[in-house]
Amino acid sequence: MPSGPQLQSVRISARQRSAIISGQRVKVGDKLGDARVVMITENEVVLKGGSGLQTLKLFPDVGKRIILRSQHPEY
Repeated sequence: MPSGPQLQSVRISARQRSAIISGQRVKVGDKLGDARVVMITENEVVLKGGSGLQTLKLFPDVGKRIILRSQHPEY
């Protein structure tokens, strides 16, 4: 089971970006424990603390890769 803060959801509107991290709603600039929220994107949040930057991913086990048409069986 993962330890530390867990990114649970991200909400992006024309006026504001926010996220739910371990049950707490945060915006850019908010404090979360000893860290500050410095960036919120569609699938991750970056925290800056005394030990540096920490990136929380919404889907940490999902990796992206490029598949060329020549490698795809349907093409």
